Amino acid sequence: MSAVLEDGARVGEILAVLRKHRLDRGLTPEKLREIFEDLGATYVKLGQILSLREDLLPREYCKALESLRTEAAPMPEETVEQILKEAWGKPWQEVLGSLDRTPVGAASIAQVHTAVLPDGRRCVLKIRRPRLYETMERDVRLLKNASGLLRVTPAGGSVDFRDVLEQLWKAAKEELDFTREAEHLKEFRADCEGVRYASCPAVFESLCTPSVLVMEYVGGRQVDDREGLEADGYDRKEIAEKLITHYIDQITEYRFFHADPHPGNIRVQDGIIYWLDLGMMGRLTPREAELYRKIIRTIYDGDTRGLTDALLDISGQSDAPDKAAIRGSIRAFFKKYQSMSMAEMNMGALVEEFLALLKQHRLTLPSGLTMLGRSLIVIQGSLTGLDPDANVMEIVARYAAKDGMKEWLSAEKAREWIRAAARSGSRLSHLPNEASEFLELANEGELLLKVQKSASEAETALLGAAVSRICAAIAFAACLIAGAVFCLTDLPRFLGVPWPAVPLFAAALLSAIRLTAWGNRDIIKKSGARK
Repeated sequence: MSAVLEDGARVGEILAVLRKHRLDRGLTPEKLREIFEDLGATYVKLGQILSLREDLLPREYCKALESLRTEAAPMPEETVEQILKEAWGKPWQEVLGSLDRTPVGAASIAQVHTAVLPDGRRCVLKIRRPRLYETMERDVRLLKNASGLLRVTPAGGSVDFRDVLEQLWKAAKEELDFTREAEHLKEFRADCEGVRYASCPAVFESLCTPSVLVMEYVGGRQVDDREGLEADGYDRKEIAEKLITHYIDQITEYRFFHADPHPGNIRVQDGIIYWLDLGMMGRLTPREAELYRKIIRTIYDGDTRGLTDALLDISGQSDAPDKAAIRGSIRAFFKKYQSMSMAEMNMGALVEEFLALLKQHRLTLPSGLTMLGRSLIVIQGSLTGLDPDANVMEIVARYAAKDGMKEWLSAEKAREWIRAAARSGSRLSHLPNEASEFLELANEGELLLKVQKSASEAETALLGAAVSRICAAIAFAACLIAGAVFCLTDLPRFLGVPWPAVPLFAAALLSAIRLTAWGNRDIIKKSGARK
């Protein structure tokens, strides 16, 4: 009965807030943000998650929810001690050497305290507020029942809040369980092995429970503390470049990225960029990550057709009837940004315009990629705070160029070339004999007897060029296969591949360029001959 009374009381609170904001007159972005703030911690957290999901809510609503306040009143000391006792089964004094009673931060879900372990190591405790799971579960259930009242009708169509709440509750449950965040920390730290300049706090797994997270203490400077970083001797431009480079690595290499990379979640200590608060993380499938890399490369190359195909592929609409219209919009997008210098480009504006283009053509991206789009805008703000002159697009362009070269020289690409060479091996094996016979016929003059009577000097020159192309093709295939074979060895590496393969691939590339140049020249000659 008490649960029914609690539900009734909470419904009364919700209705009072809705009446206060005159919901009957429509739901604007600002009104939604104010309602969430007035309804308390549950709605603040739901709003924070929702702000990253443009696939669920129109952009203007997501943007308004980004500014939701996260501060909350600290919990009383006795409440903190009781939570720790319930989590560990014993008083905190039997587990920790000392505990700072004053929290370093208090938010809607948890508050953070510093402490010292019995062995003297400093640590951080993230302590979940009591009965938060039950409170949030009740609020979500009540919201589902009232979801008919919360139907927005923007230009893009209606939004079903019941479906939105289902997805948000799933995300919130994961964030409320601190053992999940502990797993995120372990996975992310493992991803960063071998990266000297980026990491995250180590986790003390034996002390972690669903309501308490214990991790390594990280001090240093917040990433937007420009004066402090300079006082410590850091080069802010270098940090900015490493920050965005590592973030793109999270997306394309780890496929596991920080979904809320605002300045408060990034610190610099001892020359290392530390990523904090890994409760909300994005994850991409291998296919999504590869398509994202393709999108970066096609934007970098200005490849309208390639970008159109990538977007249609990732949205599952490869056979879209309006492909020409989509390509036209992308061409206009390219034209706008190609006329700008790198310094004039703004990552946030570019991403927002790009997402608007997708919505215009009703191209639906997977939730991971939509969350990624919003995260890129957040990290743009972090970089601006770190170095106002940081050229994000230039950093991304350099990454795209390096990534393209890395892919071209990768062992996987080498194996692909080997497989392709093997499939056409029988044809390649005949090329030397055919070339030899061709040259013998030419030297003996027999070749002249087999051409048409109208053979001109220009056509004879074309035949000579054909011989050169065959020789270049043989050189291309030989260098390619030899370089690919070296890629399967354990020789010392340069540019990511065994050093003997580098000159071979370079020679193959030069041969391919010559072949392409000859082909284009012949096309021009033939078209001229037709005229």
